[in-house]
Amino acid sequence: AYEIRPRDWSSDVCSSDLQKFLTVKESGSYYVIAGMNNCKSAPSETVMVKVSEVPVTPQISAAGSTTFCAGNEVALTSSQTTGNQWYKDGVSIDKATASLFMANATGSYTVRSNRDGCASSMSLPIAVKVKEVPEAPKVGASGVTTFCDGGSVDLFSSAKEGNQWYRDGMLVESAVQSILKVNASGKYQVATAREGCMGEKSEAIQVVVNEIPEQPRTYLYGISLWSSSTTGNQWYKNGQLIEGATDEVFTPGRMGLYQVKVTKNSCESPLSAPVQFIIGASAEVGVDEYIKIFPNPVGPDGLVNL
Repeated sequence: AYEIRPRDWSSDVCSSDLQKFLTVKESGSYYVIAGMNNCKSAPSETVMVKVSEVPVTPQISAAGSTTFCAGNEVALTSSQTTGNQWYKDGVSIDKATASLFMANATGSYTVRSNRDGCASSMSLPIAVKVKEVPEAPKVGASGVTTFCDGGSVDLFSSAKEGNQWYRDGMLVESAVQSILKVNASGKYQVATAREGCMGEKSEAIQVVVNEIPEQPRTYLYGISLWSSSTTGNQWYKNGQLIEGATDEVFTPGRMGLYQVKVTKNSCESPLSAPVQFIIGASAEVGVDEYIKIFPNPVGPDGLVNL
């Protein structure tokens, strides 16, 4: 017969109906005494039994929204300050044992508390959703991106929807279509948004809009015509371009209506107001003398022979 009792038991009664095994559920110092024919053995060595409490099931709190764009994260906190082990989709996360865990991936997160070798029940799950950020779209142009004031060019985004255009880094109001008509100088970019997540901006495309030069003025000094512009001149006679006549000063050889046009950065000004150039002549005619003028009538260039 065996008698297993805590060390503080005082009874010396031997009982033959005690079992060889004892199921222990409480902390204590245990020993056993064997008995036969009302005789008992000396007590066995003591066995220390410690029954630890199971930790309270932790609760999870989130410091912000658990749905966000890639590149961000949310802080998850366990209500237990120590002994935590975090899980994602039921799989333990390596080295995730602090009370605070920064979640940056989609999944179902839980935590369990451990103390003295005893694990709590798993916490209720908290779902985290990380939304994908769209890739930067590509930008194209319908034509040349350098042109004169009054012109325009269409810029295209490779994304069909969710676009937002920028000029010189600043958002262009209401510019959310895949095509943007541009008539002002600047560096243009586009970014794409999906489910509230704005992607990176595209590479910039440079648009240059050149001013149209002012209408020049033409002055007549002596036998020469002068333009109000020192550069970029092109002279015209009776509406026709004069080859090689590109200087500030032009001396006509024939009568006619003369104008000048100024070109700057490939942009042409309006023609100047026309100036009538007349070649004058004088001669003394004696008695019984005459001057013969031909042709008659005078041709369109006003040229006559004396």
